[in-house]
Amino acid sequence: MILPVPVITFAASVTKKFKSILFMICLFSAVLNLSLQLVFAFLDIFDFTEMLKFSHLIIVICLLCIIILFSSSLAKKELDTRNTGYLIMSISLIFFSGLVDMVRYYTTHNTDSAMVTRFSMPVFVTALIVYEVKKMVSFQIRSNEAE
Repeated sequence: MILPVPVITFAASVTKKFKSILFMICLFSAVLNLSLQLVFAFLDIFDFTEMLKFSHLIIVICLLCIIILFSSSLAKKELDTRNTGYLIMSISLIFFSGLVDMVRYYTTHNTDSAMVTRFSMPVFVTALIVYEVKKMVSFQIRSNEAE
């Protein structure tokens, strides 16, 4: 239910598009989905598996929004592809694994709906850590040069 939130937030951070309407829509839809699923499950109105289709829809919408955020930033040359190339690859891996899991879920009716994504998430987190450390080191170097 919350899978798209860290990825869309990270994409908005890298592309500096926190005020983008796409980011707001994705974040709002993911939070609304989470809230409704918790309420419906607590009230025993719907089961988690019955609501999974809505989570998948939100994930697909967020994936499209992330592609648009990165594409527009790349087209406007707002991203340094030298420093963000591996991030784009790790996000692409998350996209691919999420889509594979969705296809697996609907074709095999397997209850483990996030098996492939669990393998790609550590790669994404590692890329995020490397990106942030590089950013901090770069900031420190510029700060020292300014002094």
